[in-house]
Amino acid sequence: MVPPPEELRDLEHLVRMLHDEMHRPNDARSTTLQAYYLSAALLLIDRWQNVEAPDAPPPKAPEVDLFERFAYLLEAEYEHHHDATWYADQLAVSANHLATTLGSLTGRSTKKLISDRIMTEAQRLLRHTGMSVQQIASRLGYGDQLYFSRSFRQHVGRSPSSYRDGTS
Repeated sequence: MVPPPEELRDLEHLVRMLHDEMHRPNDARSTTLQAYYLSAALLLIDRWQNVEAPDAPPPKAPEVDLFERFAYLLEAEYEHHHDATWYADQLAVSANHLATTLGSLTGRSTKKLISDRIMTEAQRLLRHTGMSVQQIASRLGYGDQLYFSRSFRQHVGRSPSSYRDGTS
Protein backbone atom coordinates (compact mmCIF):
# COMPACT_ATOMS: atom_id res chain seq x y z
CA MET A 1 0.00 0.00 0.00
CA VAL A 2 1.68 3.22 -1.20
CA PRO A 3 -0.42 6.30 -0.55
CA PRO A 4 -0.31 9.36 -2.82
CA PRO A 5 2.26 11.89 -1.50
CA GLU A 6 -0.34 14.60 -0.78
CA GLU A 7 -2.44 12.18 1.26
CA LEU A 8 0.63 10.96 3.12
CA ARG A 9 1.26 14.59 4.13
CA ASP A 10 -2.33 14.80 5.36
CA LEU A 11 -1.84 11.66 7.44
CA GLU A 12 1.41 12.97 8.89
CA HIS A 13 -0.34 16.22 9.80
CA LEU A 14 -3.19 14.35 11.52
CA VAL A 15 -0.73 12.18 13.45
CA ARG A 16 1.16 15.31 14.60
CA MET A 17 -2.10 16.92 15.72
CA LEU A 18 -3.09 13.74 17.58
CA HIS A 19 0.34 13.56 19.20
CA ASP A 20 0.19 17.22 20.27
CA GLU A 21 -3.32 16.80 21.68
CA MET A 22 -2.30 13.70 23.65
CA HIS A 23 0.66 15.54 25.20
CA ARG A 24 -1.28 18.63 26.19
CA PRO A 25 -3.05 18.94 29.57
CA ASN A 26 -6.48 17.35 29.33
CA ASP A 27 -9.55 19.54 29.19
CA ALA A 28 -13.22 18.97 28.42
CA ARG A 29 -12.57 18.52 24.67
CA SER A 30 -9.33 16.51 24.71
CA THR A 31 -10.91 13.09 24.28
CA THR A 32 -13.21 14.32 21.50
CA LEU A 33 -10.34 15.93 19.59
CA GLN A 34 -8.19 12.83 19.96
CA ALA A 35 -11.04 10.66 18.66
CA TYR A 36 -11.59 12.96 15.66
CA TYR A 37 -7.90 12.98 14.72
CA LEU A 38 -7.59 9.21 15.10
CA SER A 39 -10.79 8.58 13.12
CA ALA A 40 -9.63 10.84 10.29
CA ALA A 41 -6.25 9.10 10.14
CA LEU A 42 -7.87 5.67 10.06
CA LEU A 43 -10.30 6.76 7.34
CA LEU A 44 -7.39 7.94 5.18
CA ILE A 45 -5.61 4.62 5.60
CA ASP A 46 -8.82 2.75 4.86
CA ARG A 47 -9.27 4.79 1.68
CA TRP A 48 -5.82 3.73 0.45
CA GLN A 49 -6.63 0.08 1.02
CA ASN A 50 -9.94 0.37 -0.81
CA VAL A 51 -8.33 2.13 -3.79
CA GLU A 52 -5.83 -0.68 -4.22
CA ALA A 53 -8.31 -3.49 -3.63
CA PRO A 54 -9.48 -4.93 -6.95
CA ASP A 55 -12.89 -5.84 -5.57
CA ALA A 56 -15.53 -3.16 -5.36
CA PRO A 57 -16.26 -2.14 -1.79
CA PRO A 58 -19.55 -3.36 -0.39
CA PRO A 59 -22.38 -0.91 -0.90
CA LYS A 60 -22.90 1.55 1.92
CA ALA A 61 -26.10 1.75 3.84
CA PRO A 62 -28.03 4.88 2.85
CA GLU A 63 -27.68 6.18 6.41
CA VAL A 64 -23.89 5.91 6.29
CA ASP A 65 -23.82 7.61 2.89
CA LEU A 66 -25.94 10.49 4.25
CA PHE A 67 -23.69 10.81 7.29
CA GLU A 68 -20.57 10.93 5.11
CA ARG A 69 -22.10 13.54 2.83
CA PHE A 70 -23.14 15.57 5.89
CA ALA A 71 -19.65 15.31 7.42
CA TYR A 72 -18.03 16.46 4.17
CA LEU A 73 -20.46 19.38 3.82
CA LEU A 74 -20.05 20.33 7.48
CA GLU A 75 -16.27 20.44 7.14
CA ALA A 76 -16.57 22.72 4.11
CA GLU A 77 -19.28 25.05 5.47
CA TYR A 78 -19.23 25.18 9.29
CA GLU A 79 -17.72 28.66 9.32
CA HIS A 80 -20.60 30.03 7.23
CA HIS A 81 -23.65 27.93 8.07
CA HIS A 82 -24.80 27.03 11.58
CA ASP A 83 -28.38 26.06 10.79
CA ALA A 84 -29.32 22.38 10.63
CA THR A 85 -32.05 23.12 8.07
CA TRP A 86 -29.48 24.57 5.65
CA TYR A 87 -27.51 21.29 5.74
CA ALA A 88 -30.67 19.24 5.21
CA ASP A 89 -31.63 21.42 2.23
CA GLN A 90 -28.17 21.03 0.70
CA LEU A 91 -28.37 17.26 1.12
CA ALA A 92 -31.89 17.17 -0.35
CA VAL A 93 -33.44 15.54 2.72
CA SER A 94 -35.83 16.81 5.36
CA ALA A 95 -34.40 18.23 8.56
CA ASN A 96 -36.21 15.48 10.48
CA HIS A 97 -34.69 12.73 8.33
CA LEU A 98 -31.22 14.20 8.73
CA ALA A 99 -31.68 14.51 12.50
CA THR A 100 -32.99 10.96 12.82
CA THR A 101 -30.18 9.52 10.72
CA LEU A 102 -27.40 11.43 12.47
CA GLY A 103 -28.92 10.70 15.87
CA SER A 104 -29.05 6.97 15.20
CA LEU A 105 -25.45 6.86 13.93
CA THR A 106 -23.76 9.29 16.34
CA GLY A 107 -26.11 9.75 19.27
CA ARG A 108 -25.98 13.50 18.65
CA SER A 109 -28.37 15.95 17.06
CA THR A 110 -27.56 17.77 13.84
CA LYS A 111 -27.24 21.05 15.76
CA LYS A 112 -24.91 19.42 18.31
CA LEU A 113 -22.64 18.07 15.55
CA ILE A 114 -22.50 21.51 13.94
CA SER A 115 -21.84 23.19 17.26
CA ASP A 116 -19.16 20.63 18.19
CA ARG A 117 -17.32 21.30 14.93
CA ILE A 118 -17.49 25.07 15.35
CA MET A 119 -16.32 24.93 18.96
CA THR A 120 -13.53 22.50 18.12
CA GLU A 121 -12.24 25.05 15.61
CA ALA A 122 -12.70 27.86 18.14
CA GLN A 123 -10.59 25.91 20.64
CA ARG A 124 -7.92 25.28 18.02
CA LEU A 125 -7.78 28.96 17.06
CA LEU A 126 -7.64 30.08 20.69
CA ARG A 127 -4.79 27.68 21.48
CA HIS A 128 -2.74 27.99 18.32
CA THR A 129 -3.20 31.52 16.98
CA GLY A 130 -2.95 35.04 18.27
CA MET A 131 -6.35 35.94 16.86
CA SER A 132 -8.57 37.98 19.16
CA VAL A 133 -11.85 36.55 20.41
CA GLN A 134 -13.63 39.05 18.15
CA GLN A 135 -11.63 37.83 15.11
CA ILE A 136 -12.37 34.19 15.95
CA ALA A 137 -16.06 34.93 16.44
CA SER A 138 -16.21 36.69 13.09
CA ARG A 139 -14.27 33.95 11.29
CA LEU A 140 -16.64 31.32 12.65
CA GLY A 141 -19.72 33.18 11.47
CA TYR A 142 -20.78 34.91 14.68
CA GLY A 143 -21.74 38.53 14.12
CA ASP A 144 -21.82 39.13 17.86
CA GLN A 145 -18.76 38.43 20.01
CA LEU A 146 -20.90 38.27 23.14
CA TYR A 147 -23.11 35.55 21.65
CA PHE A 148 -20.01 33.62 20.56
CA SER A 149 -18.50 33.91 24.06
CA ARG A 150 -21.75 32.71 25.66
CA SER A 151 -21.95 29.78 23.25
CA PHE A 152 -18.30 28.92 23.87
CA ARG A 153 -18.77 29.05 27.66
CA GLN A 154 -21.86 26.85 27.42
CA HIS A 155 -20.03 24.32 25.23
CA VAL A 156 -16.61 24.27 26.89
CA GLY A 157 -17.42 25.34 30.45
CA ARG A 158 -15.31 28.49 30.50
CA SER A 159 -14.85 31.73 28.63
CA PRO A 160 -12.71 31.93 25.49
CA SER A 161 -10.14 34.07 27.33
CA SER A 162 -9.80 31.70 30.26
CA TYR A 163 -9.59 28.76 27.84
CA ARG A 164 -6.74 30.46 25.99
CA ASP A 165 -4.97 31.28 29.25
CA GLY A 166 -5.52 27.80 30.66
CA THR A 167 -7.37 29.17 33.71
CA SER A 168 -10.80 28.26 34.99
